[in-house]
Amino acid sequence: MLPSIICSKCGERFELVPGKPGYSNICSKCTESFDEQARKAAQEELTRKAMAAMTKANTRRIESEAKERRKLDSLGYEIVRRVK
Repeated sequence: MLPSIICSKCGERFELVPGKPGYSNICSKCTESFDEQARKAAQEELTRKAMAAMTKANTRRIESEAKERRKLDSLGYEIVRRVK
């Protein structure tokens, strides 16, 4: 007979099965939701880092274009923008 334990998250009674992945004090349903939350948090962190990198790249591009415009303006060139 397998030992019966009460889940520390939801309070339901479950059997502790040797070799089964998860935590010894959390049932399999709560373990799955915990793993899903960890996966979601990792994905959100990756998305946040990607957005930050894109923002930095856009900022550098905008600053570079502004610097180029100021340089051309100081030399007396007229800046013509093409409309797409």
